[in-house]
Amino acid sequence: MDELLHAAMLGISRLEGRLPQPSDELASWAAEAAAGSPQRRLLLEAGARCAYGMAGYAPESAAPPVSPAPPETLDACPHHLIELFESLLASDVPQEVLIEALQAMAQRGWRVPLHCLPDVLSITEAKVRAALRPVLGQRGLWLAGFREDWRWAVVSDEAPLQELERIWNEGSLSQRCQVLRQLRATHPQQARTWLCEAWPREKADARQALLRSLETGLAGDDEPFLEQALADRSKDVRLLAARLLARLPESRHARWLWSVAQTMVRYVPQAQSQQAHQQGGHARPAQPAEAAALLELTLPARFEPTWAEQGLIDAPPAGVSKREYWFWQFVQRVPLARWVEHCGAAPAQLAAAAPSASEGAPVLLAAWSEAAVSQQAAEWYGPLWDAWLACVGVEHASLWGQACNKLILTASGSGKLPQLVKRLTGLLDWEPEGTLFCHALEPMAAPWPADVSRAVFAQIVDRLQRVNPKRHWEAYPWLAALKLAARRIAPGALDEAAVWANAIDASQPLTQQPAFLAFCQVIQLRREVARNFAAHSLEKSSHGQEQSDSK
Repeated sequence: MDELLHAAMLGISRLEGRLPQPSDELASWAAEAAAGSPQRRLLLEAGARCAYGMAGYAPESAAPPVSPAPPETLDACPHHLIELFESLLASDVPQEVLIEALQAMAQRGWRVPLHCLPDVLSITEAKVRAALRPVLGQRGLWLAGFREDWRWAVVSDEAPLQELERIWNEGSLSQRCQVLRQLRATHPQQARTWLCEAWPREKADARQALLRSLETGLAGDDEPFLEQALADRSKDVRLLAARLLARLPESRHARWLWSVAQTMVRYVPQAQSQQAHQQGGHARPAQPAEAAALLELTLPARFEPTWAEQGLIDAPPAGVSKREYWFWQFVQRVPLARWVEHCGAAPAQLAAAAPSASEGAPVLLAAWSEAAVSQQAAEWYGPLWDAWLACVGVEHASLWGQACNKLILTASGSGKLPQLVKRLTGLLDWEPEGTLFCHALEPMAAPWPADVSRAVFAQIVDRLQRVNPKRHWEAYPWLAALKLAARRIAPGALDEAAVWANAIDASQPLTQQPAFLAFCQVIQLRREVARNFAAHSLEKSSHGQEQSDSK
């Protein structure tokens, strides 16, 4: 320890006047200060030593100046909309409403108010971030480079390879996954090389997330790496690798899957099925009117030891038998085109025949629904939906609900959604409580198409009006659907929804429900946003017309 520091901590009185000897550099100065008290000498010597040390200090070089933000290319958000935009950033505003406003700003070429940039850059929801990118402006992109958790905004499709590599090495897991997906679209081999090099160092959850990036640009060259991942320590990684390999028709894994799966499903055309019925074949359950053929299923009798090596799981989830679960794993991984070719029947014919299976019909439909979603086979959506309605019962509600959600979620981006929603009302024939109907609305992406919005909203209103006040619990699923509709219906349907809500007598029990009050608040907020944006557009259009007239 430094002698002066030791003396100061111990105390002058305990040193009995024996102060440390000054250094040679301060000897001449110490002789002059010796006449004072020991305390004064100690303090003066400490100050002198500090001044002496600073006299020879060379300051470090200053950091290079920060480059200023590039000039803005977007117009500023109109002043009268700033307060409205600030209110949309509140935590209790549904993200669909914020996204709707951001998309309207992007259409008009506006940017986020500058003082709101730190708040919007801190948003974590992926859908909101996607809507934010086009309206951050140059200042927002510049600011995003100063914090690691804001860098999601600067990873763009035009980023150079060097910048992508830096983010790959230094970024968060979500940023690295984004970089990998982006690189897969342009340089798939480079992306795979990076993944192979990093693979041994990654944890199980990171390996799964990064492996999912191979879905972009999946090709036969990925098979060796996926075969390696098929033997991973993590069960989730093995399952994902198996699903990806199944999407490569010529892979060893896909060929093995098909060799087993084709023995489990036999398609019996119309003539043969009628002959079997005349010879005493078993009666089949209710099915779509166009169904004339039969499907005979052979569920596996036992789990073969080699199946685990191919990413299949022995133990089923709760509520599903082992044989059904083994069967489902095989069928849902097979490309649907193989069934069409193998059976010599169109998707509509195969789906219509599914309810005829005496054993495992719902499981077959669940497997084909999973395959239709993962393979984006839009031609299967409608036929599978009709087949579900033909054979499903309350005992299969959970299985149907999962398949239904996935079909609707995928159909939202395929143009098939209106067809499925039109069929959706068929659920109410055997499940009038509407639990499954309302549950099926959740995966429908916002905003719902105009015709879908009106059809669904009309159904919700009709069912709420039918509820007996003495059986108020029957309204619960429809109230949940009402809250969802407030966030999802098309902008063109907002006025109709407001008219309905305003026409309800305040004395009715419905008006006291929290879900109804939340519905009114969201509808009012969305209408206010739409009105303000429309008013500015009209004002700008009118101003432009005046300038044109003056010329």
